[in-house]
Amino acid sequence: MEKLTLRAQFGFTRKFEVFYDLPYIDKNRKTGIGFKVSYSENDQVAYETRDHWLQFVGINEVGIGTVQRKRFYSQFGFERRNRFYSRHNMTIGYHDQWVGDTVVSLNPNYFGGALSSIQFFKLGYSYTYDVRNIAFYPTKGHMLQAGVEKEGLGLLGPLDVWKLYGNASKYFSLSKRWSTGHYLSGFGTLPRDTVPYFTYGGLGYRNDLLRGFDLKVINSTSYLIMKNELRFMVFSFTRKYDKIVPIKQFQTIPASLFVKAFIDVGTSHDPYTAALNPEFANNGIWAWGLGLDLATFYDLVFRLEYSRISNNENNLFLNLHAAF
Repeated sequence: MEKLTLRAQFGFTRKFEVFYDLPYIDKNRKTGIGFKVSYSENDQVAYETRDHWLQFVGINEVGIGTVQRKRFYSQFGFERRNRFYSRHNMTIGYHDQWVGDTVVSLNPNYFGGALSSIQFFKLGYSYTYDVRNIAFYPTKGHMLQAGVEKEGLGLLGPLDVWKLYGNASKYFSLSKRWSTGHYLSGFGTLPRDTVPYFTYGGLGYRNDLLRGFDLKVINSTSYLIMKNELRFMVFSFTRKYDKIVPIKQFQTIPASLFVKAFIDVGTSHDPYTAALNPEFANNGIWAWGLGLDLATFYDLVFRLEYSRISNNENNLFLNLHAAF
């Protein structure tokens, strides 16, 4: 069934988006298409990373209500599912971005070459093979993902960046209550040493980060991480409340509670901002800890974790999604 979505967001980022999705355009129901148009703006912009914290231009520098970043993009997507468990996605998009003069003066490499605006086309391809038993909190099965993106096609400006990424996850059900999860992920950009700040990757930008590093950003043009955890299911049940809850979608509430122990390790390469971020840049990092996961309706996973990380810092974080 085709779907049209209009979205408006206010607050730190003001964003207006239109999505159109047509999941099947063929009789075999294997091919779909879609498009997206998005415009957003910010009064506060991260212009660099220092000591693994994003540094923002905000109201103290430019005053209240002064827009410091505008972003527009449109994208067309194509999806093909040759088999039930696998799918191919291809996208092509146009991007137009602008930042204020204060951002450029603080970081001339924000867009590269002291530019205050940039326009470029972007191509993307990804492949997914997913045979997990439960998508939002699997206890057995595995998933593979890999993709490549090309930012800049040589038509509108100097941007010329390749991004490659991939991850694999495996889950073992040891018994009715015990299970393990393992996750390996890598990311890289080409060229490795001359990447504008706005397209810089690293741990903390995508969903990839070691537990305990939730508030830190580790810039890098390439990284490799691995996460491992051992889980014990304390309880699992489903309750119906159709007599007291009038909304049908909330009448059935499932809940599963897991106790877990985890160990995460990783390494990254940062040729550009390492001097500003010496603690973790170009070093091996690790984290270990204990946690509670409560998996419930609508893919919600309440994740409470105590962790100790490689600089011997202790942290306690609450998240609303599974670690992997």
